[in-house]
Amino acid sequence: MNAQPRMVTSAERLRRLLALVPYVSARRVVGLADTAATFGMTERELIDDLNLAWCVELRAPEPYCPIDLSYEDGEISISQAESIARPLRLAADEASALLVALRMLADAASGGEPSDGDAVGRLIAKIEDAAGAAGAASSQVTIQIDHPNARGMAATLNAALAAGQRVHLRYYVASRDEDTERDVDPMRLLVVDGRTYLEGWCRRAEGVRLFRLDRVLSVDVLDVPASVPETAEQVDVDAGLFRPSDSDVLVELELAPAARRVAEDYQCESMTELDDGWLRVALRTPDTTWVRRLALRLGEDARVVAPAGLAGEVRAAAAAALALYD
Repeated sequence: MNAQPRMVTSAERLRRLLALVPYVSARRVVGLADTAATFGMTERELIDDLNLAWCVELRAPEPYCPIDLSYEDGEISISQAESIARPLRLAADEASALLVALRMLADAASGGEPSDGDAVGRLIAKIEDAAGAAGAASSQVTIQIDHPNARGMAATLNAALAAGQRVHLRYYVASRDEDTERDVDPMRLLVVDGRTYLEGWCRRAEGVRLFRLDRVLSVDVLDVPASVPETAEQVDVDAGLFRPSDSDVLVELELAPAARRVAEDYQCESMTELDDGWLRVALRTPDTTWVRRLALRLGEDARVVAPAGLAGEVRAAAAAALALYD
């Protein structure tokens, strides 16, 4: 099965450029292949970014001076970019957000406060020292992970991980609105987009799965050693939790200007500009339930084009909702 290329949003590309220019400038000359590998992109994507940097004009060293760069013979060099050649600095609100996220990560990993010798604890201390008042203010934030029982669950799961034991979960599946029972061999705990997940080999699904802790109804550590198959691979969360496949349903939506954010929030296979600022996007999903809810929430700012069956379901649900007002 061929992997679909991930659509890169304009915001992601801007963040990448702001990191790329200081990276090259600080090293004077870098290899094209090595830089692409460092930033996790292909050489073709890197060249596209460099071509975009050519279009940027800065106010320093001279008013409206274009960035000068070269990537000949497999090497990259950048000049005339002094005003953005320094690494990015955190603003007060960014430092506070980072500190809160680090404390959440520490709580998820340990079930409590990080120790002074802990790597996360040391990083928190360094950022607090550099952030000054912002760091002090963020320390007053009370962190509650997912739901009141999540901290205890994280501690229980960490203990199971350390002991190499299998766990039994009662887990709520939101897309089917049902409680499930399953045995899981834990692999790791991780935090993605502010939510804590258990990654493990699910004996029911016979595959690697991620379980949101706020949807774990109960957890019991079994007197059975965990046995994760050697072929099991950790989920690459840097590429997003959702990775579409060719077997998923291909959905086409038309979005009004007010709903264009959908193209930024969801992984799209293609985007086509239409008249009057509308945008047509195509995306894949194994379950169209959430698409139906999204379309109903957006109302007249979105149209489901395909598949026809889903479009009919949305129209019927909207008509039923409107009939209630009569």
